Amino acid sequence: MPTDKGLHRIMSETKLSISRSAMNYGGMTGIMLFLVFILSSILGTKFSGLMQVMGYAALGLGIFIGSKNYRDKELNGVISYGTAFYSGFLISFFASVIIAFTIFLYIKFVDSSIIEKIMEQTEQNMLDSGRSDEEIEKAMEASQYFMNPTSMAFFSILGYTFVGTIISLVTAAFIKKEHPNSGDSFNSFIQQNQ
Repeated sequence: MPTDKGLHRIMSETKLSISRSAMNYGGMTGIMLFLVFILSSILGTKFSGLMQVMGYAALGLGIFIGSKNYRDKELNGVISYGTAFYSGFLISFFASVIIAFTIFLYIKFVDSSIIEKIMEQTEQNMLDSGRSDEEIEKAMEASQYFMNPTSMAFFSILGYTFVGTIISLVTAAFIKKEHPNSGDSFNSFIQQNQ
């Protein structure tokens, strides 16, 4: 049976390996999300709904593959629900940081007209929904505060991390593979990561 120091070392190595794995797969997922973003900016706002679905699909795929590979390569095919969720959460966080950083750079230095296109599409959507001119004017004024590279990057981190958390809750159920005598793995995960 390992000593307290040995157990602490094992837990530290596990946390390091999950972070390293999540950074790798989060980075790859972030690059996929950026490619979807570039494709979206090329195609224009007409396909923005489809591009958003493609982005979430890329995020889900990255979370699933990354967590599954972590289970199979680092944990010898055994992973608890909590650890699988944590892996997916970290992957989504790292991917959201990558996409936020690249969106910031793209809007700031490559194509700032994308903000105008988004504003035009937003205004058109409100016109199509039958809102009054006064409502549209107020909404557009409020939107101006959030339509800059920094705000868009910040909300990308929040949005993709939130969606990634939801996806991770689902994918963890499919990825988990526990020892037959593991007991309550969620509680043991909480205890390990305190």
